[in-house]
Amino acid sequence: MANDTYLDRLSAQPAIRFCPSLLLLAAFLASAPLYPPNSRLMLRFAPDASPASDFLFAMMLACFAAAFFVLILSAKNPRWEGFQTGRQRIVATVGACAYGCLQVALWVLLAAGCKSAVLFAVLGVASGLCIVPVVMHWVRLYAMDFRSVMFYGSLACAASSAMGWIATMLPDAAVVVVEAALALAGSVAPLLFGRAPAAGREEGGAACAQEAPGGEAGTGLASSLRSFLSVVWVPLLGFLICTFMMAAYSFDTGGQVAQSEYAGGIVASAVVIALCMLRLKNSLVVLVDRLVVPACVAASIVLGGFPAGTPLFIAGAMLVYVPLILLALFALSSLAAMAAAGELPLPFVFAAAFLLSCVASLLGMSVQVNVPPGENLGPFLWVMLSVYFGIVVVHLGYVSWRQACSADDPGAPADDASTTQAETLQALQRGRIQALADAHALTKREQEILRYLSLGYGSAYISKTLFISDNTARTHMRNIYRKLGIGSREELLSLVNGL
Repeated sequence: MANDTYLDRLSAQPAIRFCPSLLLLAAFLASAPLYPPNSRLMLRFAPDASPASDFLFAMMLACFAAAFFVLILSAKNPRWEGFQTGRQRIVATVGACAYGCLQVALWVLLAAGCKSAVLFAVLGVASGLCIVPVVMHWVRLYAMDFRSVMFYGSLACAASSAMGWIATMLPDAAVVVVEAALALAGSVAPLLFGRAPAAGREEGGAACAQEAPGGEAGTGLASSLRSFLSVVWVPLLGFLICTFMMAAYSFDTGGQVAQSEYAGGIVASAVVIALCMLRLKNSLVVLVDRLVVPACVAASIVLGGFPAGTPLFIAGAMLVYVPLILLALFALSSLAAMAAAGELPLPFVFAAAFLLSCVASLLGMSVQVNVPPGENLGPFLWVMLSVYFGIVVVHLGYVSWRQACSADDPGAPADDASTTQAETLQALQRGRIQALADAHALTKREQEILRYLSLGYGSAYISKTLFISDNTARTHMRNIYRKLGIGSREELLSLVNGL
């Protein structure tokens, strides 16, 4: 295949380098009350659910308010880095330490049998405000290329699921000690270790934030939200559905100690790690978006559609969270990769996603509280997944139709030369692209896009692979055409090929 070797090098992400500090995210995930399985563990100390519910609702409302504030601030001031410099970093450090101490206090009060609604509500509000800089720092640590985010995120997810599973089997005193220690470690770790290693970052990504054309991030909240949703709306919608389902409903597996969320987290993480280790000739994000996501949604529909109480329902309940957590991992990895791409400020990407997830969690918690005991939500959730599956299929059909109807935006490059000829042409082409970039002052992002254009890819594929909006990809393409003094794809290919 003519372009296989070059496409391998172009699509391949930087080698994944082992970074133990990133795995400490598992401690944060295993102790964060925002994760539904952790909140259900709290019910072990508060069977009447009142203290836990007071804390969780107050914390979620505080998270919503804090995320909204960060969203507005980052939209008005795109250059704001988010608690990274001067006094703001001191505030973030104090907040992270306070969050860890608040979680210790929470577990001590639960173990002591405290029933004060006011006290738990105050703890919830304070925890919600303090957790925001902690989560933002974790997002900054994970602002890498998509494959690295998926890999490390899956390892952290598997480890946190295993720790949560083990915690359900420990005596009460041990649970309090373990959860308190995990909360302290997960909140302080991102401040101690700083940014992730440069080798794992996407070329032309976070370092190219200043190169984003058109200043889309600074043109207002509505425009920024439009750009944000245009890139990640499909996986983000899946993540929000997953968040709502996990907050609203827990599949009962017949009274077993291990809840389906923990088993689903471990199995889903193993699948994602296997995908990350595969040697692919195409972009991993395109494979996941066009194949894995539809397969996951279809699997969730099948597993969640069995009649309640039957053996098939119990088996489905043990497995239904595997595809759902796969969707969540894909969405969160896409968001981190988008933050690394630099089209929108990292605080804005974090705040928009966190705000929406708070809304989904609040809706799910409201449903759980208001639905009568014994009411089966399975059919409603099944319909919700079916609608999402229809949306995914329609979206894929629309993308394929648009590529088929667009003469200058093919889905894949032409390929008709022998391997030996291809390798020779590819070496010449790489040198030619570098020479053009140097001669015409192309930025790193423009040079990266020029490589994709030289293979015949268009804006749809480029925007999906690089986690930038289609408008931004087209703006980069216009800038490349202007700098090279050309007006068509044919002229670009002739220039790159030295014809």
